[in-house]
Amino acid sequence: MDAEFFLFEKNMAGEPSTKTHDAGSYFDLTPVDRGEDARRAMVEALVLLGFEVEAAHHEVAAGQHEIDFKYSDALVTADNIATFRFVVRKVALDFGLHATFMPKPIYGINGSGMHVHQSLFRRDGSNAFYDPQAKYQISTIGLHYMGGLLKYAREFCAVTNPIVNSYKRLVPGYEAPTHIVWSERNRSPLLRVPARRGLGTRAELRMPDPSCNPYLAFTAMLVLVLNLVFFADGDIFYTAA
Repeated sequence: MDAEFFLFEKNMAGEPSTKTHDAGSYFDLTPVDRGEDARRAMVEALVLLGFEVEAAHHEVAAGQHEIDFKYSDALVTADNIATFRFVVRKVALDFGLHATFMPKPIYGINGSGMHVHQSLFRRDGSNAFYDPQAKYQISTIGLHYMGGLLKYAREFCAVTNPIVNSYKRLVPGYEAPTHIVWSERNRSPLLRVPARRGLGTRAELRMPDPSCNPYLAFTAMLVLVLNLVFFADGDIFYTAA
């Protein structure tokens, strides 16, 4: 799960402003990344709560940060997202900052997404998306699942991108998805398939943003997509040349 957010300074009245805490960019370090101490404290708090944090770094935009934590099943991941947002806001307050999960708080710079990495596992622990003999080493189940995400994107975006500001993020030029296709490396398609295979075979849905209700978002995706996975007639995998 990749969750992004902004850290803003407060004004003289102690209210949130739109002045970013730093002018850093992707993977910048101290002293350019002035949010490093706050981000480290967030990670430490999450670890104490049982999170397996995989990465934490400055993102592309000034004042923008990302903390990634390990996958789990849908319900536990939704719980983790709710806890994550609470922890980030609380720790930011401790540092005199305001954390926001608004998708596009500032015009003209990158917005914040909540990239949802998805796969299905069998009862024996094997990844149902992986087939070493298939094209792209992706199984028929995986292709149908990914095809379902693309087929129903227009329907479930009302839940995964629930506010007006969500659609100010989904515009060209800022690494946000703008095309209902898939890719292995390009960041503008709705769906990215990371290169890792085996247990790590997965689809990364790049459209959702952190303003959504994760319980509703995951439910909407699964109800629509799993119907195609198990009842699809023929190959419904959508792609582009």
